[in-house]
Amino acid sequence: MSFNLVIGNPPYGGLGVDLSKILNDEYLDLLNLLRTFHIYSFKGNKKNNGGKVIQHGLFDHIVSDSLEMYSNITPREAMSMPIEVLFIERFITLCKDGGWIAIIVPDGVLANSNMHYVREFIARQTKVEAIVSLPRDAFKHVGTSAKTSILFLKKEKTKDLNYPVFLSSLYKMEGIGLKTTF
Repeated sequence: MSFNLVIGNPPYGGLGVDLSKILNDEYLDLLNLLRTFHIYSFKGNKKNNGGKVIQHGLFDHIVSDSLEMYSNITPREAMSMPIEVLFIERFITLCKDGGWIAIIVPDGVLANSNMHYVREFIARQTKVEAIVSLPRDAFKHVGTSAKTSILFLKKEKTKDLNYPVFLSSLYKMEGIGLKTTF
């Protein structure tokens, strides 16, 4: 199933799969599903030889024919994959070509050097239309002070990454409410 519009505020701060559990059929199904996530192939960022699918055991090698990349993904890496990264890929997968995605992400996805593979994945799969930075206490009422932004993406592949992106920052001034800068 795919949608014209995918909007959400996925959980974040958690890590991928807990491999300390007993591997029952349901759990093995989940692990096999994770093998289909293309984001893993961006983490290794190594060129593939001829576009062949290489899979040796659980997460040893994953190849995306369309991306012609592969990655050595170990169970340890599957455990440490940030949950918000998996949601980003899932949102993009659920969106129809030409459709829109609005997703709230922690700013680390946008700024941390170790998350470069996520930004590369987003850039190859979508066109970033806008980034709206939220105040640090935007989700204070649910017990988090994480700095977040809303990504507005259009699902279309483009080779030219030189295009304008709308950037905005919301901030809160005591007693006044939210203000915006562009």
